[in-house]
Amino acid sequence: MAELKLFTFGPPRLERDGHPIDLNLRKALALLIYLTVTAQPQSRDTLATLLWPNSDQREARGRLRRTLHRLRDELGVDIVGVTNDTIHLHQTAQLWFDGTKFLHHAARGLAAHGAGDADQIEQLRVAEALYTDDFLAGWTVAESAAFDEW
Repeated sequence: MAELKLFTFGPPRLERDGHPIDLNLRKALALLIYLTVTAQPQSRDTLATLLWPNSDQREARGRLRRTLHRLRDELGVDIVGVTNDTIHLHQTAQLWFDGTKFLHHAARGLAAHGAGDADQIEQLRVAEALYTDDFLAGWTVAESAAFDEW
């Protein structure tokens, strides 16, 4: 199975087996990032308003539906689940996420504070290497100040 990676420290990027995936749609990438970071189902209305605040709800939900379809087509895997009212990442989604990896390694390393255990010190080094820049540094989503502020 292809390894899908989402990087969010610095301008976000998506890779499959080490090769960049160009979604050609910032809002599709923003949707994937939001679902990944929040790690819980989000209402369709919340997502539609977040990404298309200047559209009426019907139009925004239609854009969300089309964006979700394009995201699924581009990724080639179905990592996003939907219900009538919500959208979420599948629990079984094979998505490597730098934010989760950073938190994992930082927590393991910080648990060693003062202990000097070589493995735990290495965990801090790994976390440091993952943190290449601020979260989504320099990246914005057009007409979506709410996403940018989030």
